[in-house]
Amino acid sequence: MITFDPDALSVRLGELEEAMAAPGFWDDQQKAAKISSEHARLTRRRDRYDSLTQESSDLNELIALASDDGELDEVAESVTTLRRELDRLQEEALFSGEYDAGDAVVSIHAGEGGTDAQDWAEMLLRMYLRWAEGRSFKTELLEASPGEEAGLKSATLPSPARTRTASSKRSGGCIGSSACRRSTRRTGATRRSPK
Repeated sequence: MITFDPDALSVRLGELEEAMAAPGFWDDQQKAAKISSEHARLTRRRDRYDSLTQESSDLNELIALASDDGELDEVAESVTTLRRELDRLQEEALFSGEYDAGDAVVSIHAGEGGTDAQDWAEMLLRMYLRWAEGRSFKTELLEASPGEEAGLKSATLPSPARTRTASSKRSGGCIGSSACRRSTRRTGATRRSPK
């Protein structure tokens, strides 16, 4: 089970703010950028937590006041929205590894599977791009090699740290389905760890 510790988060933010307020903070540009980036990321996480806490409190009040079907529909809609946001927060909590805060490059290769593998590589690319678009993430295709008859031989695109989700981490680079994981083995698409 993934846990979220708001107290530890507040402590870490305090440490980062103290470091940022220290004289000579910007003397080491690389260290300052790393600390500023972590501070921004943790601040977004805390703000999301505070927002969800407030929404939960508001929802409890709404439940207490709800009396007819129209108000109950509003409660059900609010519960669905809150549950979706909690799921995203839980996904983000999975990224606690040494390299999870950094950017990555997504490469899709059809491998030796012929036209079927090339079709599948193109489908994977479209799935990833649509998924990113649905979450309002900016993506750009760095390279794409078309297949001989159809599909793609390969494609490469950047994956900024803020756009990756736990589903891509759990599935070895695919966007979260068991069919995708099985096809990854068949098509030769791989995810490499920086270790």
